[in-house]
Amino acid sequence: MIENHRWAEYGGPVEVDVLDPPAARRLGEIDVPTLVLSGQLDDDAFLALGDRMAHEMANADRLIIEGGSHWVNMELPDEFNTAAAQFIRPQAQRTARA
Repeated sequence: MIENHRWAEYGGPVEVDVLDPPAARRLGEIDVPTLVLSGQLDDDAFLALGDRMAHEMANADRLIIEGGSHWVNMELPDEFNTAAAQFIRPQAQRTARA
């Protein structure tokens, strides 16, 4: 999918918002239910980043899908969709009751 995308066709400058402090230093401010999901075969640096994010967020769950790598949602869509649905369903039920 990435190889087939023609990034250069978009041309022109890309607008970037600079946050102060950067978002990476504000993870503790995120208190909504969050699923930090990775593929087991992803690069160690990305797995460590996911661990850090889940640790620093107040209400995060961490899930690693066996056999998937960086594009786990495309490599193992059934497993990804099941994991996402299992996480979202209880959140939606709580919100509906509120």
